[in-house]
Amino acid sequence: MKKTVSFLLICLLPFLPMAAQSVVSAIPASIAPANASTAYADRWAVFHNPAILVGEKKISATAGFENRFMLKELGTASLGVAVPTKYVQVGGAFSFYGISEAYYEIQAGIAVSRQFHEKFSMGVQFNYFSVYFSPTERNKGTVIAQIGFLSQVIKNLYLGFSAYNPLQTNIKSSTALNKRIPSVFSLGAMYRFTPKALWVAQVDKEIGNTVHWATGFEYQIVDELSLRLGGYGSPGPFVPTLGFGVNFWKIRIDANFEYHLRLGLNSIAKVSCEF
Repeated sequence: MKKTVSFLLICLLPFLPMAAQSVVSAIPASIAPANASTAYADRWAVFHNPAILVGEKKISATAGFENRFMLKELGTASLGVAVPTKYVQVGGAFSFYGISEAYYEIQAGIAVSRQFHEKFSMGVQFNYFSVYFSPTERNKGTVIAQIGFLSQVIKNLYLGFSAYNPLQTNIKSSTALNKRIPSVFSLGAMYRFTPKALWVAQVDKEIGNTVHWATGFEYQIVDELSLRLGGYGSPGPFVPTLGFGVNFWKIRIDANFEYHLRLGLNSIAKVSCEF
């Protein structure tokens, strides 16, 4: 009975008015204000916009966990690594969503980005998306593409674009258990008021679904502490968000919280380290 309930929760998650914002369960939310990460030029977010990878100037690793609505069955664990080279920036990403004994989704990707001009960069990412349906069907997977752009339009203003699964690739099994992988197009902006204060905004359009918007602010109180406020909506009610980041030595700890009036609390925490 417990496995059946968990399976239903995991399968229904993409259709809920999510506090997690992403319509792809295996993609964790970012630590950008209100998860508006498409033009969040300061930090590369795993599976969001590969073009932002050019901003990683040192080898770095990130580990995170998103706890949706305080239910472990809806949690997403993620790992990411960025390796700068002389000509391109290379990144690796991995995420796990679900519970191993009933149903789960795994996504692993390799990203490559390059700065073609001091104000323009482009990135591509290839992800292997795998789903565990049942003990009889086992795992089924496919390769999906992702492309991203980041441009500094004027001083302090950045525009970003990301297309996730633009070819509308899906997973089909030998039975009726098929997996539709959403195709999502995102357009975002980031503006720096000062070196310590910024604003981000983003709109997402999933094929066959309504437009989603998000916006938020980040302020660096001191060198070691930053605060994030924001919110998003459509579909569903307005969801407020709150987050913070702590820096010390070469380690950064980030946490974001979102509260949905109907579904409850959603939280994500990440630890990053530079080498």
